[in-house]
Amino acid sequence: NDKTWEIYLDRPRRPDAEAQADDQSLHLQIFENTLEACRLSNMKHVVVVETPQTKEASDFMSALQASGLTFTYVRLDGELTNFPKDHSFMKGLQGDVTMQSYAVDEDDADAWIKAMKPPSGDSTPIYREDVAAAIVQGLQSLSWSTSRCLRIGSKGPLKEARTALDKESYDREWFGNSNLLAQRMVGLP
Repeated sequence: NDKTWEIYLDRPRRPDAEAQADDQSLHLQIFENTLEACRLSNMKHVVVVETPQTKEASDFMSALQASGLTFTYVRLDGELTNFPKDHSFMKGLQGDVTMQSYAVDEDDADAWIKAMKPPSGDSTPIYREDVAAAIVQGLQSLSWSTSRCLRIGSKGPLKEARTALDKESYDREWFGNSNLLAQRMVGLP
């Protein structure tokens, strides 16, 4: 119906999606209401993934800052794509994921400039599942008391990827090759 609005993860999937107005102010209001609900529920840390539909990222970053919540704002340097059809959880990380993290403090203008730099425009695709794995690993490895902008990209296929997660590594890894993500996060704010 005309009173229902959807927030898309990367693009509308419905055939009539073009009929829905893409109003920045409405999306921002929904976003601010969601942040208020998170604050009222005493959420410790919020993760937001910027989508290709985001027109003014600075509006959303400002809303995050104003919310009083600590957050990770994920910006992507590349186009999202799906894993090959034969992929499974057991195979794990498949892309050579790159990450840069900037601690975001409203008083640190340099951090804001770096964080808000437009995506590189790199055409190297990023697997959605690799982005999700990087976010989960970030929740495990990075401080929840720091607000940050995390830029995620890919250099292409991961050369050292295993073919599958073996049973011996279940106690050390939650996802195939997750140890590589953990290593790349060492030292990130």
